[in-house]
Amino acid sequence: MKKLLTAIAAAVFLVCPSLCFSSYIIHLKDGREFATDRYYEEGDQIKFKRYGGVIGIQKDLVREIEVIEEAEDIPEKEEAAKPETPVKTDVPAAEGETGKQRASKDAAKGEATKQNGADGQEKGKEKDQVKEQKTAEEGAEEGKKNLIDKYTKEFNLINEKFKDVQMMTKEDLYKLVDELSTFRKGVLSNRLAGIFSKHLVEIYSMLDAIEASLKFRGD
Repeated sequence: MKKLLTAIAAAVFLVCPSLCFSSYIIHLKDGREFATDRYYEEGDQIKFKRYGGVIGIQKDLVREIEVIEEAEDIPEKEEAAKPETPVKTDVPAAEGETGKQRASKDAAKGEATKQNGADGQEKGKEKDQVKEQKTAEEGAEEGKKNLIDKYTKEFNLINEKFKDVQMMTKEDLYKLVDELSTFRKGVLSNRLAGIFSKHLVEIYSMLDAIEASLKFRGD
């Protein structure tokens, strides 16, 4: 009896192999067709085994599912997949995780990526601002050094002229007074009084000496 049943099963397998393994045709709205021996619904997808894995297709892409009774009713070939219609192999999810939860996680990852990008841009701006401020400070410091060098040289020239104050003409004395006044105003306007404090004291002494010399000459 066992041998007889085995022989009958083998005969059925040889006569209708397609019927044994493909009894449904899934028709998509874009014209594609998939043959399968079993399918099931999960959420908003129709899933079936194909190509050694499980394929999931959105329900709204399915036109109809046809039940095949005869092997010759099954299409001999399937149309090539169209790139505009997404059909993806089912990806194993974490235990107990639903599609909505996965979508929520993906959205959270996308938001985190955007936030990281925004943070990177903000940090970049802060670095640029610090760099600009540092450059400005260095520029101001360089400008200050140049002013110090300028007024130091000017004072040395004035001091050399003042050594001959007793031999100067009245006209030269008035010119020297103008130079002393210009030096004093320049130092004060550039806020260098602290650095040139001793020089300013000497300037006032020079002005007093010139004034005394002019009075002595009767001017």
